[in-house]
Amino acid sequence: MSNLAKHFKCPCGSTKFEEVMENVTVLSEVDYVDSQGFVDYGEQSNENGDVSHFQCVTCGKPILCEDGSYAKDGDLADVLRGSRGSDNAVD
Repeated sequence: MSNLAKHFKCPCGSTKFEEVMENVTVLSEVDYVDSQGFVDYGEQSNENGDVSHFQCVTCGKPILCEDGSYAKDGDLADVLRGSRGSDNAVD
């Protein structure tokens, strides 16, 4: 099975994208708190939540479906395979 994430290339030049979630609970393990109150975190876990969209890590340009809507989990593979035109953040 090929890694379709390798097909991503944003017009800004970045080859990394991220998932943006909403309505999610994030639990972060606290490793250290200094005397000024700075907190250093360890492991993180997410509970519940929905995928809002996928976007370029560098510039935030969203990955879009052919109809202009945000690509969600079920759409992402098709978009990364190149079903969208060159105006999308995909090579």
